[in-house]
Amino acid sequence: MEIKKYKVGIIGTGGIGGLLAILLTLKNKEVFCKNSLNSSNKKKFFLKSKFFGNKTTYLKFNNKIFRNYDLIILSTKYPDLKKTLKFIDHKTNKNIISLLNGINHIDLLKKKFKSKFIVSNIGKVVSYKKKNNMIIHNSNFSPEITISNNNKSIKQINLIKEIFKTLKIKIIIKKNENLVIWNKLIRINAISAVTAFYDQNLGKIINDDKKNLVLQQVLQETLNLMKKKKIKLSFASLMKEIQSLPNNLTTSMQRDLKSKKNSEIDTILGGILKEAKKENIILKLNEKIYKYLKQQ
Repeated sequence: MEIKKYKVGIIGTGGIGGLLAILLTLKNKEVFCKNSLNSSNKKKFFLKSKFFGNKTTYLKFNNKIFRNYDLIILSTKYPDLKKTLKFIDHKTNKNIISLLNGINHIDLLKKKFKSKFIVSNIGKVVSYKKKNNMIIHNSNFSPEITISNNNKSIKQINLIKEIFKTLKIKIIIKKNENLVIWNKLIRINAISAVTAFYDQNLGKIINDDKKNLVLQQVLQETLNLMKKKKIKLSFASLMKEIQSLPNNLTTSMQRDLKSKKNSEIDTILGGILKEAKKENIILKLNEKIYKYLKQQ
């Protein structure tokens, strides 16, 4: 039986987008990428991965409007999102998933793509991009992509599962969009906020009693917000996931703030604080860290 060759567009070829683009290309998927340079050619990419092994391939880049794609994967950072959306046709592309951190992009993408936009996130993955298009994947296990099937057709969900099933990437289906959004957001918020605040990797935070307590307090504050929103998440489970991450983990928000680049602070930490304000809840420590980092 002939296997359908799906057409996949990937916006942003950093740690996550680059990893997925390499894996999909090596599985003979029809993949086209777009980056901030808006180039149109083939570029050699390298993958160094504890789980997938070391691989090399050429990625195809397209500087034209993305039309008639089976799946568009958004993996750029939020500060770059608006300028990249003009390259995605909202009528002819079939499905859009976003792997961006934070929350500010959700309503924007729902408004632009309507039912074609599927709320999603990627977890259990530590991946970043170095010079010369080298993608470093530091996780010892398979990434997981969680998507919400709320008001989505079986055809949409099955297409995504079909595209990823050969990549050793687990697809988790949840109906509740809020669980998909917040389960990752409050975890990555705690890690990003505290590693940036102390400018240290996760291992040094967890192995220092005082700093680990700050990490736990940031997490607990956001769980108080979850209670107000009637979203059930477990402190113990979230901490277990955080503690399973590599000790040498740093976050993109931390690195960008240190390098004075546009960061995701306003959609991660700032996004949570906006939601807290809507619910009339004060997240004292989150607010303190946010103000400190914005002043740096």
